[in-house]
Amino acid sequence: MSEEIQYDPIPYKWHHFPNYGYITSKLSDDILSPVWEEVKKIQKDFSKAIPENYKLVGNIEKEYALFDCKDLLEKKLGFLLDEYYRVFNYDKIYDITTDKLPIKLNRLWVNFQKKHEFNPIHKHSGVLSFVIWLDIPYDIRDEMEFSNVKFSGYPVAGHFQFQCINSLGKISSFEIPVDKSYNGMICLFPSEMNHCVYPFYTSDEYRITVSGNFVLDSSGVKK
Repeated sequence: MSEEIQYDPIPYKWHHFPNYGYITSKLSDDILSPVWEEVKKIQKDFSKAIPENYKLVGNIEKEYALFDCKDLLEKKLGFLLDEYYRVFNYDKIYDITTDKLPIKLNRLWVNFQKKHEFNPIHKHSGVLSFVIWLDIPYDIRDEMEFSNVKFSGYPVAGHFQFQCINSLGKISSFEIPVDKSYNGMICLFPSEMNHCVYPFYTSDEYRITVSGNFVLDSSGVKK
């Protein structure tokens, strides 16, 4: 007859390896309205917009530069950048200049992603990047029930995904189940963090997102 062995509890502590994450926030109407105004202007007549496809990796037909709302976003998103630096101590990576350089929004664009289009794994230029989910036309529950998704062992249709190397040197992924409930939200992350957007299948409307890159501005440095 076996006897159950009782062990005395051993005290322990968790020790996590440091890593960088991302910040999400719901944007206010005073930020979203000017962005929407320019986006709708482009959507009304795509032929008058400036394509960004050749600069981007997206397998997406309609990608265009934004200009009118750029200054506003640079100003309004400053609080999120400060918060990212504070939470993740991120500015320590950029102790590579003798002077503390200001940061500016360098590029800004909008994606009108159609059903079956996607953004492959990629990273951005700059220090910090963001995506604003303006109009996501599907419900993630419907995507999970789509015929080629529902029986998959790894269903990621319509998801936004980050990829990074963990402490064992292996690739780890983290998915965000972006759908219409994310409309009006922003996600801020390190520009060098690999990420991708999987295709969606259950809507014929555009998945509209705005993205941008913040860079260190050396234009005022004397040469």
